[in-house]
Amino acid sequence: MLLRKPLCAPLPALLAFLLGAAVPRADAQTQPIPELPRPEPTEPAGQTVPGASTTSTPGRPASWDYSFAAGLGWESNVGLSVGQGPSDYGGVLRGSLSRIVTKPRGTARFTAGGLGYLYKEQTQYNRADGDFAFDGLRRLSEKTTGILGLGFYYGHSDNSQILAEQGVLPPLTRTVAYTGSAGLIVQVSGQTSLSATLRAYRLDFPDAETLQSSSSLRASLGLDRRLNQQNTVGIGYSAERVDQPGLPTESPVGAYWTHYGSGQWTHVFSPRMATRLEAGASYTPDGQAVGLGRTWSFFGGASVNRRVKRSTLTAYYRREVIPVFGVGGLRLADRLGLDSVIPFARIWAVSVGGNYVRDAAGSSGGAPQDSLDTYGSIGARVSSQLRLSAEGRYFRRSLSGGYVASDNYRVGLVLSLVPPAAGPVGSPRGRRAPEASRGR
Repeated sequence: MLLRKPLCAPLPALLAFLLGAAVPRADAQTQPIPELPRPEPTEPAGQTVPGASTTSTPGRPASWDYSFAAGLGWESNVGLSVGQGPSDYGGVLRGSLSRIVTKPRGTARFTAGGLGYLYKEQTQYNRADGDFAFDGLRRLSEKTTGILGLGFYYGHSDNSQILAEQGVLPPLTRTVAYTGSAGLIVQVSGQTSLSATLRAYRLDFPDAETLQSSSSLRASLGLDRRLNQQNTVGIGYSAERVDQPGLPTESPVGAYWTHYGSGQWTHVFSPRMATRLEAGASYTPDGQAVGLGRTWSFFGGASVNRRVKRSTLTAYYRREVIPVFGVGGLRLADRLGLDSVIPFARIWAVSVGGNYVRDAAGSSGGAPQDSLDTYGSIGARVSSQLRLSAEGRYFRRSLSGGYVASDNYRVGLVLSLVPPAAGPVGSPRGRRAPEASRGR
């Protein structure tokens, strides 16, 4: 069934996207997407932008959100074998259930999800994945807001958001991920805010002797100043400690730090479009020892968020030093991403997008390591709570982390049960697994 899909992998290429669907957040290590001003209600009561993860009428937030799907499809290179593995037909069951609690001083969201894969012939790859996540926000005082996020994910490498962000995915193996984030946002004055966040990742590989358990702890401080309704500037600093017991070098270093500093500028063109630019540098004292090959690197990028009626588009470019979980060491990576949802003819919608990750420094042989993950989906609502979609996904991984280059195609049909007010079809990326916990 499906394979190698970061995040919450789906079934033959297809399902992977369906679960829930929320407008992509590009969380990766740090890929801030500018927020658009909250629009005034223009849709009929009970309707939301396609891809929205909750449904409600104006002034009354939904208390439950859900998505359940079943699909059939075809996949090449099942199991993400080295080189080219066998293809097969398969089916997938997928579901997500969220409880949203809204109070005058904050909100909390509890989410549980599961995936089941069943192949016709390659039965050794049949499996079931599961996850649980909590996200909360509470106003602690008139000027202070607290945020908290926790996540647990039991699954496989093809579904791992952490591995997908780094552009290195090994042959199919079991993974267990834990994530957590906490922070405070303080309104220092009418136009100035200060934020402090802490984010933690841990990824284990119970069955893979060649992959190492890895963890990351990242602390960040940010100061933002709103100049006017259109422009906001800010500065940010982050320090990240990564623990990886054995690195692919002769150095005994198993834990190391990277420091990031940058300036940001956010410009709101209109209530429907905003862009953000960020530029700075990162410093890794042990850069030479951990495979990065340098101590100083450029850090930053650009992103844009666009909404036109019910259509949404998010695009970004990012260059950043990131830890390579499982394999060990660091890489300086370029990331490009696109996610879009375009509804038409009232009940139809198209989703197109993908991610490209490239080793900005190149490999020792001169050829850069890279990965490409693209998807496309077209679907229609067939009743108040059912939607049918045809979806496809393509992965390509270059030679990296000791694994041979390979690619993977997936196509299929999916029937989903969704809330009555949800859009005709959501972003194929679906709801992110807990290991995609937010945090700068």
